[in-house]
Amino acid sequence: MGPSLILSEKQKKWATVLLEGNQIAGVDYSGSVPEVREIIDAAGCIVTPGLIDSHVHLFHGGTENGVMPDLTLLPMGVTAAVDQGSSGSATFQVFHDSILSRSQMHLFATVNLSTQGLITSRYPEDLIPSHTDISRHEANVEPISSRIEGHKTAY
Repeated sequence: MGPSLILSEKQKKWATVLLEGNQIAGVDYSGSVPEVREIIDAAGCIVTPGLIDSHVHLFHGGTENGVMPDLTLLPMGVTAAVDQGSSGSATFQVFHDSILSRSQMHLFATVNLSTQGLITSRYPEDLIPSHTDISRHEANVEPISSRIEGHKTAY
């Protein structure tokens, strides 16, 4: 909400960025600072819209390489992310309930066709066709499909 440096392709401009909650409500290039509840002095900083991480593993506690999205990504300016197959049909509900639904971020996921998902990077997912339960996969992910961006397979 204070004077901030905004980069565009053509030039740098000083502006006042108005926030409403956690959303950008407007940008004012006039140099004036309206009467507001709080001023955040971002002079010398680069202000950008939220970034998107399109390949990350977010199932913290469910996989060895899962990160806590709000603690790890938000401080870097990432406000939206897509988990790439950390959970499978047997683990997606827990992943949804413990991570996706509790985050302040815009989170989405691809669901691994491996029933357990990506547990570790030390060995690949179990993608033996007879071990993949498609009916369970469909039944478990259908009720929360608004978070699902696709399905993942290592092959």
